[in-house]
Amino acid sequence: MDLLEILKDKKSVITSFIRILSDEKTVPGLRKMKESKETDIETQVKILTEVVANQQAEMKKMAAALLVYTQSSSFDTDIAQSLNKMGKGQEALRTMFENKLKGN
Repeated sequence: MDLLEILKDKKSVITSFIRILSDEKTVPGLRKMKESKETDIETQVKILTEVVANQQAEMKKMAAALLVYTQSSSFDTDIAQSLNKMGKGQEALRTMFENKLKGN
């Protein structure tokens, strides 16, 4: 999957994230499969391999979106605001100014 295809437009990125976040079947399905006496080991390995491959593709999409975001000019401000909300305001401001002075 091409990086440009993953990030072709904002709607596709958001849609992909929503689909990932609303997956309610994978974890219960894997746990049920683990407990099942009917599914043989070979079938379990094939299913698990497919799940891991799908998750790897999803992680690649998220990493690509995060790469774009971390390069944006609002990243430092957003991080500082988040840390401030968590009671780490002084650290957040210090980090933000250090990053600005370094040119990051």
